[in-house]
Formats: sequence, C-alpha cells, structure tokens
Amino acid sequence: MNSAKHSIKRCVFAASAVTLAMQSAHAIDCKAVPAMREATGITYHVSEFGAYPDDGVDDTATIQLALDSLLPGDRLLFEMNGVYQHNLALHIRRPGVNVDGMYAVFRGTNPDSQAFLIEADNVQLYRTVITNVIDSRRTAPRHSAIAVYSVNDGNTPIHGTRILHNQIRADVPVPGTAAQGSSSGGIFLFNAGNFVVAGNSILRSVADGIHMTHGSRNGRVINNYIEEGGDDGIAVVSYLGDGWQSKATNVNTPTWLSDAIASSLDDNIFIYNNTVTGNYWGRGIAVVGGRNVTIENNTSSKIYRSAGILIAHENGYNTFGTSNVLVKGNNVVDIRQGQPTFAPTGPGFTVLTQQLAQPNNSGHAALETHGRVNDSDAVLNIPDPVGLLAVRDILFSNNTVTNSYGPGIRVGADSSRLGRIGYVGNQLTTAWTIQILSTGKFQSGIAPYCLNNSTTGSTPVYDTCQPTTPPVVTGFTCNSNQI
Repeated sequence: MNSAKHSIKRCVFAASAVTLAMQSAHAIDCKAVPAMREATGITYHVSEFGAYPDDGVDDTATIQLALDSLLPGDRLLFEMNGVYQHNLALHIRRPGVNVDGMYAVFRGTNPDSQAFLIEADNVQLYRTVITNVIDSRRTAPRHSAIAVYSVNDGNTPIHGTRILHNQIRADVPVPGTAAQGSSSGGIFLFNAGNFVVAGNSILRSVADGIHMTHGSRNGRVINNYIEEGGDDGIAVVSYLGDGWQSKATNVNTPTWLSDAIASSLDDNIFIYNNTVTGNYWGRGIAVVGGRNVTIENNTSSKIYRSAGILIAHENGYNTFGTSNVLVKGNNVVDIRQGQPTFAPTGPGFTVLTQQLAQPNNSGHAALETHGRVNDSDAVLNIPDPVGLLAVRDILFSNNTVTNSYGPGIRVGADSSRLGRIGYVGNQLTTAWTIQILSTGKFQSGIAPYCLNNSTTGSTPVYDTCQPTTPPVVTGFTCNSNQI
C-alpha cells in the first residue's frame, strides 16, 4: 500500500517539477519574499513518528526519523506553538522536502550540536522558532541555528534552499544554563546555490547573523531582521585558505587558482531590505571576498564597534578581493556610539567581556572600504594577482548616514592597490565627511570618484575626492536561476 502511494506521489512531484521549470523561465521579482512552496506529496505530522510537544522528553530520535522518512514533495508539520527538545543537530537529508515548524519551538539542549542541518537540494525550512543552550562561541556548522552544509565537509554544492519566516531567538533557559539563538551563526550557508533567505528574525546569535561563504552564489537575502548579534549582521566572505600562494604558483597544480575562483568565491548575491541592529561586535553588513553583490535599501543601526557597511579584502584572513559591489539606498544610523545594550557573559565569554571594556579604536567609518595586498602577494607569478585580491569597482550611491562617531565615509585605511571606487549622492548627517586616506593607495591612474555628496560634518577631507572616471558597477543580476 505504501509503495503504491509513494509511486503516485512521485508522478505528481515529477509533473510539479515540469511546472516549476516552466515558471522559472519567466522573470521574477527578486525584491519580493517568495510564497511558501506548496507540498506536492504527502503531509505528515511529526506525532505520527512519536514526537510530542511539551512533554519534557528529548525528541531528537523521533524528529530525525520523521525527517528521514520524507520523500520529495512531502511536508512535515509540527504542533503549532509546541515545544520540542533535541540534544543533537537535526539533519534534513532528503531533497525536495518541506519542513513546516508551524511556529513550534525547537529547543537545543546541547551547545555542541544544535543546528537544523540542510544537506540536500531544494529543501524548504519555514516557520520554526529556534532557541539553543550555549556556553561559549563555537565555530562548526552544527553550532549554528540553521546551516546549509553538505555531508562531505561542504564540498558538494547545495542548491535551491528556501529558508523562510523562521525565528531564531533567546528563550526560557534550562536551569543553570544560558539560552541564545545559537552557539555560532544564526543562518550559515556554505557552498549554497540558488537560495533565498527571507522573512527571518535572528536574535542574539553569538557569531554572524547570516553568513554566506565558500562559493555561495545566486542568492537572495531579503526582509530579515537581525538584532544583538555577536559578529557581522550579514556577511559575504570568501577565503583562499592558508598557503594559497604556494598552491597558486605550483607548476604541478596549474588550475588551482581558476578552480578556487570557481568553487570558493561568493558570487551574485542580493542583500535587500534587511534590518541589522545592536551588534555588540562586528559590522552591520560586510562583503569581504565576493563579486557581483548588491546591498540595497537596508538599515544598519547601533553597530557599536565597527562599520555599518564594510566592503573589504582582509589579508590576514586570506580572503579573496571584492569586486562589482553596489551599495545603494541604505540607511546607516548610530555607528560606534556608546556601549552595547546586550552582550553575553559568563566563563565562556571572559575574553569578550575584556574586549568590550577596551576603548573603541577600530577607526571604522559608517561606510568603510579598505583592502591590503602584501607586496609579496602582488608580485606572485600568477595571472592578475592584484585583480584577484584588490577591492575594485565599488559604488556607494544614495546612502544616508546619521550620527557616526568618525567619518561618514572612509576609504583606504591600511590599504594598498585599491581599484575604482565611487561615491554618488550620499547624505552624511552628524558625521565627519568623506575621508580618503592617500590616493597613492589606488591603482595607477585611478582616484576615487565623487559626485553630489552632502555632509553636515566639520572635519576636512584628507586628500581629494576627484570627479574622475566613475566605476562601472552592476552588482547582483536577477535571473532565471533565482528561486
């Protein structure tokens, strides 16, 4: 009986796949939060597998059984507003499934294993409420609240992920412990393709709120709310890795560099209409190694230690350079002002407590751009080493900065070999003006382009922002690969 039922379901799913393929040929509105995908298979309730809410019993095994029993097109439901406890990460291994939390609370009780791990293509995870016990900041994907990460250490791309309308938050703690959104990032995407992260709220993740890395591409991050995080609110970061210089110049690995660009450089990301506020560490929104990115119509506020928006290359972390980034129409408010209203405390956060007690000397502007290429890296015998590592073809357009401790805009601090960077129509209120730290740090014959910026600040400009040739910047491309 079950075999016949599942064979019928597969036929329905196949027909639906054809319909979706036909729809993808039409243009979509990349600024719109997509509707939740309808199930085309069987809808199950997790109680059918033995998981019941609010009973104080660990539900890891029964929830995992339910997840592993799904077939493409199926949907798994939970009890609305119920509370489920789990002491291990929950793995979504089946492609094309829909996990609908119905706003049930998923309370992770183990700081070392707590994530929803998405390990298959075309998974939709929505309407969950996630809270976790923490004891310190941790770094593995399983320490996040939600992670897109394949089982072979992330080497296989995961496509078509939809993470919609989830809530990651602090909740009623288990006695004697601390409850936060996660022991690491809120939503972590590693080698993810054709994804959308939309309509989620993330409160008090210990690391980045939303973090994209290792070749994540063709993604939309829209209408999310991120508050009181422990690092960047939204981050696009791409790493070359330790020892990349010797690998890139080794005659025995002639394709290493092109392979690294194809596999590890984040590409074509749209960050739209998000709110990031109250970070006690890190930047509001950051691109540190990536290309073809648009950051539009976001609010970045109360970022206590660093920039509201950062575009950079970080040599010390062996990141790629950053290119073709459009920063447009964002509202950046209260940058590097005062002290954070929240930060975790306790034995696992002693160093953080000490760091926050130190003066805020980052020097970051509200809109910060920098990039350093070591001289030894710049002369490597590889194609276009400066282009690979430099920050270039960046445009800041029609952004508003209000109340920044330090420059409203700064470019070139601790930098070398910057490419074309432009500032057009930005409004700076109660902030220093545009700070250009040595045009000599730009590539030969290039100076930053400025047009129609305004400021109420009083500190003079360092060097001259010149009306030279503007950068050619397109940013993200909305195409049929979007979901």
